[in-house]
Amino acid sequence: MSADAPTPRSEEARRLVRLYAFGGVVPAAIPIPALDAGLILAVQLKMVHGLAKLYGVPFEQERARSLIAGLAGGALAATSALTVARAVPIAGALVSAVTVGALGGATTWATGLVFMQHFETGGTLLTFDPEQVRAHYEAVLARRAPDASGAVEGPRKP
Repeated sequence: MSADAPTPRSEEARRLVRLYAFGGVVPAAIPIPALDAGLILAVQLKMVHGLAKLYGVPFEQERARSLIAGLAGGALAATSALTVARAVPIAGALVSAVTVGALGGATTWATGLVFMQHFETGGTLLTFDPEQVRAHYEAVLARRAPDASGAVEGPRKP
């Protein structure tokens, strides 16, 4: 097996991230404004808990919540702002739901990959610094969505 070959644990972690990324889309279907951002955060918190368990990393819910919010805070704030569009009958609700769903899935995917990489390298919640990984998080968000295998391609070339 080469050094770049995925391990069974990293394959399981990727499966977990993919599962929760799809779960990050679901809160967009809830028609209650501002609840979707909270539910996306809850999905991400549960995902980080699962990753921590998989990697044998001690998990503290409040610490994880603040780390996720620090990492994806801007995106979660944007999700809350988009829910205001739901006040516009039909079109506003549709546009908001689609946008919030896409944002929820993408931010959950990016959060999962960042925590996965951190745990893969022996990191813990105590050593996770959102500011240090923000560039990696934003790079993951800039990529295309994951395909069915969980692979992510880089940006399309012109």
